Amino acid sequence: MEDRAKLEETTTKLKTSEIEQYLLIDKWPYFYYAIDLRKVKLTPDHPITLACKYVEDSTWQAQENFFDYLKKRDYLVFITYKNEVIAFALGATWEEQIYGMFTVDEIMVKPEFQGKKLSKKLSLLLMYLLNRYYAKKDNIKYVIGLGTSCNPKTMIMFYNYRYLLLETNYNPKKTLKKIAWHYIRRYGYTPLLDDNPFFLKNMYPGSHKRLEPVNKEHIILKYAPPDFDYIKRGDCMLLSGRQYAKIGYFITYIGVILYLGIEGIRHRNPGWAHWES
Repeated sequence: MEDRAKLEETTTKLKTSEIEQYLLIDKWPYFYYAIDLRKVKLTPDHPITLACKYVEDSTWQAQENFFDYLKKRDYLVFITYKNEVIAFALGATWEEQIYGMFTVDEIMVKPEFQGKKLSKKLSLLLMYLLNRYYAKKDNIKYVIGLGTSCNPKTMIMFYNYRYLLLETNYNPKKTLKKIAWHYIRRYGYTPLLDDNPFFLKNMYPGSHKRLEPVNKEHIILKYAPPDFDYIKRGDCMLLSGRQYAKIGYFITYIGVILYLGIEGIRHRNPGWAHWES
């Protein structure tokens, strides 16, 4: 028992010197950090890599080696509590003509910290960073956000915010459907239906380590194909949305203030230097 406690301590605790340069928001007792993985290359044995892997292992049966997954992403946002990583999010970004594309690929929260809206705050902070980045680019007119999820709470949370966007997977138009098809073909995902790119088959079979009952599941079932199975087969909803870049920036700017306070946009902490260039 003592060995297990010691392993957890060394796996999740970080030294201040290892993370202070990435600090974005001091929201005591939680601290928010962000790393641009295009500029900072984390190694498999880096303390931040190991700490995030530990969080993933505590709540999720991964389908891919964590470091292999990490190095394909462009951004890492994480939260610490007493210098322990308790939650993180990973995303990627690219451009296609007038579209600034980004993904929120994975959000993990340690079981004992779930229910504190940390996943919502993480995803909001990540989207704020990416919308902010694209809104400053003259060639980008729209932002497109994409992310696969087999978590019913995430699906319903996104449903509740659908009115803030021009279109989503819940009310898609021609533009979003075309981009969704391009996205799933790019990554080799399999749609449940031949005419619907927003429900993907057999993405994370057996990955759920814990899945609590969810209210309003009827919302998911209303939009999903009859055989949509997010519990055992790990089918996913492709959460996606489109908005004007500058409006997306404004929405997430307000969201960060509401959920993280004015500290979220003051940019006084050292980590913001990486995002100002």
